[in-house]
Amino acid sequence: MKRLLFDIDGTLLETHGSGADALRQTMIEEFKLENPNTEIAFGGRTDRSIAEELLRINGLPIDLEHRNRLFDAYSDRLPTALSSRGGRVLPGVIELLETLRDQAKDFPLDVMTGNLAKTARMKLEHFDLLSFFGEVHGGDLDVCRDAMARRSAERIESHCSLPLVVIGDTVADIRCGRAINAHVIAVATGSASRQALLSEAATGTDVVVFDSLASTDEVMGWISQK
Repeated sequence: MKRLLFDIDGTLLETHGSGADALRQTMIEEFKLENPNTEIAFGGRTDRSIAEELLRINGLPIDLEHRNRLFDAYSDRLPTALSSRGGRVLPGVIELLETLRDQAKDFPLDVMTGNLAKTARMKLEHFDLLSFFGEVHGGDLDVCRDAMARRSAERIESHCSLPLVVIGDTVADIRCGRAINAHVIAVATGSASRQALLSEAATGTDVVVFDSLASTDEVMGWISQK
């Protein structure tokens, strides 16, 4: 038995910038900024980290009040952004999740993502994937992705100790998988190039890089043998 921890953006889904669009609208409407600076990197980060950088570069206090205002307003705007921007489930994802669901006793599925737990569920529900997963571990509390992973692993181990497999699309996913002694599947379907993933994978063990999750048998074979 192994517990699988899936990332969302770039791994399961492509949302065509819905999150960035909702954040920009939040900065304009909630904080009354005519032309907010939202030119930041998003891939592989927690929403806590993204929120604090957005507040800082726009001259706003980085405190609990402003962070909560940003999170609440962003969560309110995300469903509209998802509907207007479109997006898709990435190739092979549904087939893999259905295969894993048929073997749920051996492979319970969770989500571990930099997204807020609330907005992670919104994205999964929007694309009809939420029912595949049990727990959603989000990036609400931690700036550092590794710290988020450790918090998630501690929560999991408090009620069920199983080997962990992290599945993600960035170098940060590989690193946070290592931080919790997990096996890692990296897929070149997101913001990181295949070469960047291979370079990071080469610095340790128990990491495999796939072009995508479309080769269900190959992915399942790797998971099963670990």
